[in-house]
Amino acid sequence: MLNKIEGAFFSLSAVPADREDEYNLWHRLDHMPEMGSVPGVALASKWMAQAEHQHARLVAHPDLVGSKYLTCYLMERPLSRSLQAWREHGFALKAASRYLGYRISYLSGLFRLEKAYATPRAVVAPEAIPFRPNLGVYAYIVDIGEANLEPAVSRWIDEGCIQNILGIEGVTGAYSFVTPSALEEDPYAALNPRGRRIVIWYLDRDPLKAAKEIAGRLTETASSFADAFGSNVIDVAFAGPFGRM
Repeated sequence: MLNKIEGAFFSLSAVPADREDEYNLWHRLDHMPEMGSVPGVALASKWMAQAEHQHARLVAHPDLVGSKYLTCYLMERPLSRSLQAWREHGFALKAASRYLGYRISYLSGLFRLEKAYATPRAVVAPEAIPFRPNLGVYAYIVDIGEANLEPAVSRWIDEGCIQNILGIEGVTGAYSFVTPSALEEDPYAALNPRGRRIVIWYLDRDPLKAAKEIAGRLTETASSFADAFGSNVIDVAFAGPFGRM
């Protein structure tokens, strides 16, 4: 089955503590419903890292360590048209003064879907995994230091990393994304390095319990990759759980 999803817009963010309640109320009841209803947007999702989730992170680079919220808008084919409609509606909401600018952005950008995965236990097809109810996700962001090794790294992420994690209790599936190599008029192209990957594992178990096992597997696979390719080829920028809001 051809996946109707071609890509996603991701955001890692936080909000000043004195504005958090106001912002979250607006974001959940106004902004996300509006942006999620745009033609070409298939699903709008948001997860939160409480203090215990943040403490359970395996890795968080200094420029991402303050992240508390993970937002994902899954976009349908053709990606360029969906992105354009999504941006235009966002501009219209701003023009109508329906926008709160309190958000602190740690990561934003458009990513193209590489592959979808599902465990046999989930029953549903890989394409359906994001639409299945979940208790949270585990996010993994990795950068590739050497462009000529991108194919090898992609195979490792697929075979040695993602599929290895799928065997952990509570993991139902995953979506893997990469920065687009080329997309006409992509205003977000400069926000993330070439070849950056984002993997989202979907969980139907307490994210904190799953996170401990996932971190152990990731540490093992990173060690085996370093033995094969060297320690400077990949840079894991973020690895940690988020809970359902």
